[in-house]
Amino acid sequence: MKEWYLIGSPSLSSGLENDVFNDYKSDSFAEVLSTEVGENVVFYNNDMSTEFATRAIIQNKTADSDTNSIKRQVLANIGTLNLYHYIKDKSGVIWLLKGKVDNNGIYDKSAASICNYKLHWQNEFGEIVSRYAYVLNASAYNNGEKENKTLTLQSNQFMVYLPYDSETMLLDDNKRIHMSKNIRKCKPYEITRIDDISYDFTDKGLINLIFTQVQASPTNDKLVDDGTGNKVWICDYNTPPSPSDPGDDNGNQSPILLRTEIVYKGNPELMIGGTYKAFTGKFYDESNSEVNDVGVWSIDTIDELSKFVNFATTGNTIKIKILNYDSAIGGIVRLKYSSTDGKFSKILDVSIMSGI
Repeated sequence: MKEWYLIGSPSLSSGLENDVFNDYKSDSFAEVLSTEVGENVVFYNNDMSTEFATRAIIQNKTADSDTNSIKRQVLANIGTLNLYHYIKDKSGVIWLLKGKVDNNGIYDKSAASICNYKLHWQNEFGEIVSRYAYVLNASAYNNGEKENKTLTLQSNQFMVYLPYDSETMLLDDNKRIHMSKNIRKCKPYEITRIDDISYDFTDKGLINLIFTQVQASPTNDKLVDDGTGNKVWICDYNTPPSPSDPGDDNGNQSPILLRTEIVYKGNPELMIGGTYKAFTGKFYDESNSEVNDVGVWSIDTIDELSKFVNFATTGNTIKIKILNYDSAIGGIVRLKYSSTDGKFSKILDVSIMSGI
């Protein structure tokens, strides 16, 4: 009999129409998400270092043109979309949240475009930066060549959309980046136009770039490991300096931290009214060995939920539970585990679920 009454009933209701709407709106959307209309998705931040698995609704899947087939609309719980730049759907396709996020009091909504290429470049510190991008051909139907009196050169242009963040904001005119899925040879394009205003939505935004094809440099363009085992072309590659450590008074050098992780049992979820769940932070050095350093925990959530979140930390472990508060369902608790100097950190978004 329970399936006949899908929408949860609020404990109190004044009987006024507006109050009834407010009481039922979150439960109603949660029920829609649980049906076949919704699907399991993963949201990611700008550099894919933070992920959040949940359910969302992805619309416009049955497009009637090739242009519309690479565009979607995403509906999710309020407060979700502004935290992320990408969404991976149930088929594994990654989409860039391209439009301004807004809500109607029931759910967040944003436009999304398919990520059809991943750009790689080297920043000023010698680090390789990677970003998924929405790329359009911007060649205006030219024949792919340009000529002068002495030689014929290849000519092509791409329009690229990327998340606007601390790395992409530093991309400057004439920056060269390989743009081809064929890695047998480097095919560099340089930035010839930057627009960091048109898609500025205050809380987050995009940067729009025009890339124009240029000639490769056999001496400066290198095929290198991107740090994840994949080979990528980096234009104007500079070998990064080796990190140094002066060591302590006895000459013993401390390990060089390269990675931070947060480990836990099961899924990143907390049940309202449930018991404490433990999350443990770990650091790893350049040889992928665990380092016995103790970091710093921080918790972030909306003010309305903060008073219902209980936690305690012991060493590198934090234990959290959510008090019995129905309106917390669908909310997010953001955990951050950082090194004491703040140089290395890991963020984990934990969803609040019904205890039923």
